[in-house]
Amino acid sequence: MCGLMCFLPVRGFFGFLSEPHLYPDAIVPYLILLFLAVVMLVLLFMFAFTPQLDFLDKHGLHVPGLNIVVVVLLIFMEVTLPTIVIGKALFDTVVHSIMNHVMEDRGLKARLKNEFGIDDVAEEDLVDGKICQGIMFTLLRLAVMLLTLPINDLPILGTVLWLLVNGWLYAWDLLSDYLSIFGHTTACEQAGYSYQHRITFASFGAIALALTLIPFVGPFFFITNAYGGALFFESLVQISKDEVVRGGYKSLEEQ
Repeated sequence: MCGLMCFLPVRGFFGFLSEPHLYPDAIVPYLILLFLAVVMLVLLFMFAFTPQLDFLDKHGLHVPGLNIVVVVLLIFMEVTLPTIVIGKALFDTVVHSIMNHVMEDRGLKARLKNEFGIDDVAEEDLVDGKICQGIMFTLLRLAVMLLTLPINDLPILGTVLWLLVNGWLYAWDLLSDYLSIFGHTTACEQAGYSYQHRITFASFGAIALALTLIPFVGPFFFITNAYGGALFFESLVQISKDEVVRGGYKSLEEQ
C-alpha cells in the first residue's frame, strides 16, 4: 500500500493534465510563483553557490563532484522555503478547489454521504480555524525544514531522510482540512493520526515534495499535488473507513 502511495503524486500530475477545465484558475498563481522561483534560483547560484561550496570544503566534504551535487541540492531546498510561504498564500484556494472537484468526480463525496452520512467538510470544523491553521503549518514546515537541513550533509541518505520527514508534514498539511471526517479536529489529534500512518504519509509526501524541487517546473507540482492529494485522501478513507463510522462527523454532531 505504501509503495502505491509513492505513485499518487505522479498520477495527480497526469490526472490534472487530463482535465483542461482546471487550468484557468491555476495559470496566474503558477506563473507568479514560477517567476519568483526562477529569480531566487538565479540569485542563489550567482551569490551563494561558491560560499556554500567553501563551507562544505572547510567541514570535511572534499569529494570532487559530490560537494557540487550537495550544494545544488541545498540551493533547490533554499528556494523551496520561501516558495512554500508564497505558494501557500497563492494556491490555498486553488488547491482546495481542485481537491474537492476530484473527490466529486471520483464519487468520493457521494460515497461519504451515502455510506457515512457526511454531506461535506464544514468550514467551522477545520482545525483551529482556516487562517490559524495555515499560519501554523507554514511556520511548522519552515522550522522543520531549517532544523533538518544539516542532515543533507550526509550524501543521498540525508536527502532521502529530509524528504521523508518534510514530506510527512507536507502530506498532513495538504489533508488537514479533511481529517475531521475521522474525528480528528484538533492539531494534536491530527498529528496523532498522521503519525499513526507515518509511513503512508511520508511515502506520499516525500515524492510530492521532491517534485516541487524540480528546477523551473517545481511550482507547477504544487497544483498537481492537489489532484494527487485527493487520490491520497480517497485511499485513506478506504484504509480508515472504520474510523469514519466510529469517530467521524456522526460523533461530532452528537457533541
